[in-house]
Amino acid sequence: MSQRGWDNFHANPYELYDYGQYILTEFTDGGVANMGDGYWGWEGLGGSLFQWNQDLGISFSYVPSDLLPKCLAAAIHSQAC
Repeated sequence: MSQRGWDNFHANPYELYDYGQYILTEFTDGGVANMGDGYWGWEGLGGSLFQWNQDLGISFSYVPSDLLPKCLAAAIHSQAC
């Protein structure tokens, strides 16, 4: 990714309520959140996530593969799985 693309991806952070984490957070034009302490990323339903810290030169992701259909339906309706 070019520096311009990187800058645009992280540009224009705005506050938005994250209904998955139940917190107010900052999202960018690229659709990623400012996770704090220099970390940027995204978290998904079921526990998947990816994060990176450009200053430390690290990134990681976790993608579980056992999100059962009943758990997905329960999460949509704010119920326990």
